[in-house]
Amino acid sequence: LDTELRGIIKEKGLRAADPFDEIIAHSRVIDAPDHATFEQLAGQVARTLAGDTGRAADHFEQGFLEGTQIGATPVTGGVALPHLRLEGLSRSHLVLVRCASGIDLQIGSALQAGQDTQRVYALFFMASPDSDPAQHLRLLANLAGAVEQDGFMQAWLSSEGPTDLKAVLLRSDHSLTLSIDPDSPAGAWAERTIASLRLPDGILVALVYRGGPRIIPTGRTVMTHGDRVILIGEQDDISTLRRNLNLD
Repeated sequence: LDTELRGIIKEKGLRAADPFDEIIAHSRVIDAPDHATFEQLAGQVARTLAGDTGRAADHFEQGFLEGTQIGATPVTGGVALPHLRLEGLSRSHLVLVRCASGIDLQIGSALQAGQDTQRVYALFFMASPDSDPAQHLRLLANLAGAVEQDGFMQAWLSSEGPTDLKAVLLRSDHSLTLSIDPDSPAGAWAERTIASLRLPDGILVALVYRGGPRIIPTGRTVMTHGDRVILIGEQDDISTLRRNLNLD
């Protein structure tokens, strides 16, 4: 039933209020070491989510492992989507894990004995509030749809860093990833606050990567050369910004 519901919801798509692009923009990114196991990665992700949410890591780890054991983890095109709903979360959280050398994932089944082994190169761990199961399924279905696009896996494995990995998943008509370099279209943004850029009203500067650290910016955040910036917004606003920057 869970699988059938995800298929139906994927066809229907997201609702306007679903924060799909924002969740991806704010997600954590982990590059898995060679020979890592799913259990080790689930533990690392659980600790990351515990730090972000204040909930005990055990709640996340047990949920991800149990869901995979009983066959509730969708696997498609070399990507697994361990997921859970947890009481007390204020929003959905996502951790993207790239497994460049691949890992063998043992997937259980609720319908038959035994386990199926799947080779995966990406793990998308998602934890959502227990209060909105329908939105959780819509977000999960849209993630599954994103990885089924032609060229996804090649782009995923060849991405150079967190912003490029997220750009592979972000809806191109609802997002824009820019480099703040002297010769780039957004080079003039350097040494200016976000508030002073006078972006279209529907545009949100969701994340700034400055070297290693990620910054969730405010209007007072000052851009600097070398920043990588993820912007999200409505389709018309993103199109307007692209035209303003001569990106078309």
